Amino acid sequence: MAAYEDSLPKLETGLDANQVKATENENTQLLQQDNAAVYGGVNVKEPLKAEPSAFKIKGLTANGYSNGNGEFGTPIADQFGWVEYDDRVILALADGCSLGPSASKAAKFAVRESMVLLNNYMLERELSLKGEDLHSVFSDIMHETHKKMSDHTNGVGSTTLLLGVLFIRSEKDAPQFVFASVGDCKAYVRQGDGSVRDLTAAFPVVRTKATDPGGRLGDVSKDPDMRNFAVSRAVLRLDDTLLLCTDGVYDNLDPEYLGLSPDDALIKIKEHGYNEPNPNSWGHWFNDFFQPKTWNELRMNRMEYFAWLKSEYARAIMEECLQGDSIHQLSYDLMKHVLGATVASREWLSDPNNGRIPEDYVKFPGKLDHTTMLACQFTQDKK
Repeated sequence: MAAYEDSLPKLETGLDANQVKATENENTQLLQQDNAAVYGGVNVKEPLKAEPSAFKIKGLTANGYSNGNGEFGTPIADQFGWVEYDDRVILALADGCSLGPSASKAAKFAVRESMVLLNNYMLERELSLKGEDLHSVFSDIMHETHKKMSDHTNGVGSTTLLLGVLFIRSEKDAPQFVFASVGDCKAYVRQGDGSVRDLTAAFPVVRTKATDPGGRLGDVSKDPDMRNFAVSRAVLRLDDTLLLCTDGVYDNLDPEYLGLSPDDALIKIKEHGYNEPNPNSWGHWFNDFFQPKTWNELRMNRMEYFAWLKSEYARAIMEECLQGDSIHQLSYDLMKHVLGATVASREWLSDPNNGRIPEDYVKFPGKLDHTTMLACQFTQDKK
């Protein structure tokens, strides 16, 4: 057990309230409200904590490229942040594209600016996100965040972004998570009964290659890359845990990258009580003359089934490894599971005599990446 623990990268928990330091002219708009609290991977003036809070929040980041004995993969390009009130919390998660300082700056910039824009929008309209055209609201925020990033000339690259707000207005109203995404961050709910929902399962899949996140803000063009922009609203229960993840998490829940065949993935899915979808609902992709058995055949010819297999397999694995109840245990269990998938690859890279990692997911499962999740639970002392 000790050897396995030693093989895992160090987990960073982000900035807590006592570590947030003042930075000149950053987020002053955001902190005009006395009952707002700002935490996470952004530098802001020290806020006043919301009391009492309806939320428990935890962010974890790891450099999944390293065992902790090297600088490869630094600085970490994932960034997260949150703005907390007594009845709502704004959450943001960004994954800077590629590696290096420009990617890290892009993610940090997007998290900070988008939270400011959404926070100010809600303050001006007194939480009236209920009836608006959410697509238009979040589209405007994404475009304005992109513009601010594009106007910044100090080495800001491009990034994905997931931005949302979790409401809990009263005990009579069910909590809701309203959110939007550009790129490939994902949102899950681990329900009180142990089952897992993928809130982004129906979002468009437009990747042209493995390195294509499907959409980006920042240094891409005059306009943001909004190919897979999507907006959603999810109703939650008070015993649910919301989990926002970068691809460094869910790629290591991906059966293809774990060296499994599509048939292996389907067996695991059925073990968890899921039913295979009705092939007739996907038309000509299912016929008696062509039944692809490899991931590449599925990717090229049956994308709907390809996406379904991967999403359902990730849910099944999350249900197996998320056995605790506390936000701390759930967060660490998931992170240790996904990082444990890449032990062989990180050990290979730790030897300077080795070259590139062989492209063999059976011997070297998982994908090396920055690995970040942001978790949120409800407390029991709600108004």
